[in-house]
Amino acid sequence: GVIALAAFFSFHKFMEFPPGVWYDEAINGTDALWIIDHDRLTVWRSSNFGHSTLYFYLLIASFKVFGYTVFAMRLVPALAGLSAVFGFYFLARWLTGAVPALVATALLAVSRYAVTFSRISWEASLQPLLEIMAVYFFVRALETRSRSQFFLLDGTPATGIYTYLGFRFVPFVMLFFVLYIAATE
Repeated sequence: GVIALAAFFSFHKFMEFPPGVWYDEAINGTDALWIIDHDRLTVWRSSNFGHSTLYFYLLIASFKVFGYTVFAMRLVPALAGLSAVFGFYFLARWLTGAVPALVATALLAVSRYAVTFSRISWEASLQPLLEIMAVYFFVRALETRSRSQFFLLDGTPATGIYTYLGFRFVPFVMLFFVLYIAATE
């Protein structure tokens, strides 16, 4: 039910709100088209003050399936936002239990931040999903000491850093948490 609620908020009037194509959405779409036209692998684009290109490759995949449309552009963040809500439930359940996790996930599903970022096609829409995944694998790795969890913990922040510049603070937050644990235990 909570995932259905998140899907409703992400997809209701999907093409009408926000109206038109925002500047960043247009730049991201044209950057993805540039990569397609030049048919080469690139890890960084200098347009619009610079961007890593993981998001553009997701846009390219969506363009290939759904055509060069605004729908294809907005589908990527909508699916990332829906996945973030889904992943958040597992993180919250691991940390707090089933009932508080369900309540917290329902609040995330309707929060202005989550809904807004799932409707605008820009690379910051991947950040909540990857932050949730990074924290989930971080907590799991600390508690289980499993090699597979540490492997996933390594890969998730590395992928997150390759999305949006603001993600670069996440490893520092994790380091601070490790230092806090070391100082208090």
